[in-house]
Amino acid sequence: MHISQLPIKGYNDQPVPNTFLSHEQASDHAAIFLPGDGYTCDMPLLYYSSSELFSRGADALKIAYSQHKNFSSLTSAEIGECVVSDAEAAVRTLLQTHPYHKLTIVGKSRGTWAMGHLLTSGLPLPEQTRTIWLTPMLNRDLLRDQIARIQQHSLFVIGTSDPHYNPDVLHTIREHEHHKVITIEGANHGLEISGNVLQSIQIIERVIHAVQTFV
Repeated sequence: MHISQLPIKGYNDQPVPNTFLSHEQASDHAAIFLPGDGYTCDMPLLYYSSSELFSRGADALKIAYSQHKNFSSLTSAEIGECVVSDAEAAVRTLLQTHPYHKLTIVGKSRGTWAMGHLLTSGLPLPEQTRTIWLTPMLNRDLLRDQIARIQQHSLFVIGTSDPHYNPDVLHTIREHEHHKVITIEGANHGLEISGNVLQSIQIIERVIHAVQTFV
């Protein structure tokens, strides 16, 4: 494993905090991880997802918006702009480093907001692009509209106690031939069962099994 940072310029032309894990031998598969506001790539869902994809041969680019200077002072709208700008810049830079033929995009919460933009903005992506949506922000009209337009093979995971859980939207997503939806009974926005550590760990195991099958 080689650990480095890619020279990415994102929001307000600032460097995008990132960690890039690459294999000694060139890979044709890359994965990019887009976290939520308070859910970093070092936290369980994204940590184990990235570990699984890396073990399957994918180079892994982990973004860390919250490490931007003065990130905590940004308004909600500015955070949204930062996440989208950083994500687009990260994908462009990643695909310039190596001619990857396969790309997996994994987003958590606010990171799924950026995914909607990446997949509908006309950004050139490899034909073999797959997406994994962890606790997507389904209560946002724009994101719902973007999801309805995407054609990539996609995995959606959300808990029934997540404020963004929307059974009608999920029913529509399930009807797409390339989309798979997993709902976790009682899980919150962190895909955890409040007050039950063992069940929360079991959820992580279930999600990683789904990722294994999906990729």
